[in-house]
Amino acid sequence: MRLRKTKQKECRISRGLTLIEMIISLLLSSLAILAVAAVYVSAMHFFQALYIENSQVAPLYAVEEITRTISRANRIIVSGDGYQLKLRLDANDTVTDYSDDSWVSFGLVAEVSGGGVTSYRMRRFDDAIKSDLSNLNTPSRDVVGADPEIQFGLIFRDPPNGVLPFALSSDNISVNITLVVNYGDPPVTRTITTSAAARDMAGA
Repeated sequence: MRLRKTKQKECRISRGLTLIEMIISLLLSSLAILAVAAVYVSAMHFFQALYIENSQVAPLYAVEEITRTISRANRIIVSGDGYQLKLRLDANDTVTDYSDDSWVSFGLVAEVSGGGVTSYRMRRFDDAIKSDLSNLNTPSRDVVGADPEIQFGLIFRDPPNGVLPFALSSDNISVNITLVVNYGDPPVTRTITTSAAARDMAGA
C-alpha cells in the first residue's frame, strides 16, 4: 500500500515538473519569436528609410549634371515645347574661337507605356562644332530615343499644366527647371524645381 502511494506521489511530481517545463518552454519560444519579430521590424524600417533616401537622392544626380552643364554654357536654346535644352560650351573660354566649342543637349524623349500614360527618358546628345560652323548657332539635331540616358532607369512625367520642364528666363542666361521624376520600385513620384544660370554668355 505504501509502495502504491509512493508511486502515485512520484507520478504527480513528474506531471508537475512536465507542466512547468512546458510553461518555461513556451515562454522561451515566445521570447525567441518576439526577438525575431523585433529584428524583422527593425530591418523593414531600415530598408524603407534606405529606399526613401535613395528615391530622393538618385534623381538629383541627373539634375546636377544638367545644372553643372548650364553653368558652363555660352549659348542656351530651349526648344521642343520646353522638352529640349541645348547648351553650347566653350571649353577653353576662347570667345572669338569657336573651333573648340561643342553642344550638349538634354531632351525628354517620350515613350508610351501601358494605359496610354506617357513617360519620358532624359537623354543626352553631344555635338562638336563643325569646321564649316554650320552648327554654330544650333546643334545638328534634336535629342532622340537612340541617344544615351543620362541616368539609366530614371522615369519622368509631364509637369503640371502650364509648366515646362525647361524654360528660358527673360534675361536669356538662366534656365528654370521643373522635372517630375518617377523613380524606384514601387515608383515614388517627386517634383524637382530649380534654376541654373550660365556663367559666361560673352560668346553667345
